[in-house]
Amino acid sequence: MKVFEIGGTTLSLALFIDVINSNLEQKNGKSYGRKQVPEISFFCRELLDLMQAGTLEPEVAFLNASLVPDVFPVLAAAHKTLVAKSRESLTTRTLHSELVYNYSGSKHISESLKRCGISDTSTYVLVAHFGASSDETTAMRKLIKGKEIDLDELQGRANQVQIQKHYKIPGPELTISSVGDAITCRIAARDTL
Repeated sequence: MKVFEIGGTTLSLALFIDVINSNLEQKNGKSYGRKQVPEISFFCRELLDLMQAGTLEPEVAFLNASLVPDVFPVLAAAHKTLVAKSRESLTTRTLHSELVYNYSGSKHISESLKRCGISDTSTYVLVAHFGASSDETTAMRKLIKGKEIDLDELQGRANQVQIQKHYKIPGPELTISSVGDAITCRIAARDTL
């Protein structure tokens, strides 16, 4: 986990692989234990259920890490989130969902949360928390059932094709800038277009 100073607060980021948060699996309306139905996997269902119920403690942002080529675009989205909070103009209901929304580059909230947030089948997750205390950091680590890895692995594990498609990054643009820079430009310019 790394902690970054942004706009007078901190942003804690942790990267996880092999995430298996799920209590029960569902198939055809029936619940089964995960081991009984191996062909069905809802890795992050438990986390999604807690988020939707508003009972996730501590409140955190879950990003689809395969769409994150490096930390810089996340920091740009975090800065934009804190500016919106200071102006009392959050587009979403919570600070942490605003981070996912701002990272997406889209103006559509539900599309943003679906594309850049986690889904049932997510196993590679970037977790972010604003202003985390040491107790919240510990709770954040316990919340995820997976293996924490170094943030430096983001670049090597990023799905370049999916990123280029989602952010509409043409090949020639990447001859003059990095994928992270291209995403950052789209995050910064979204509200001006």
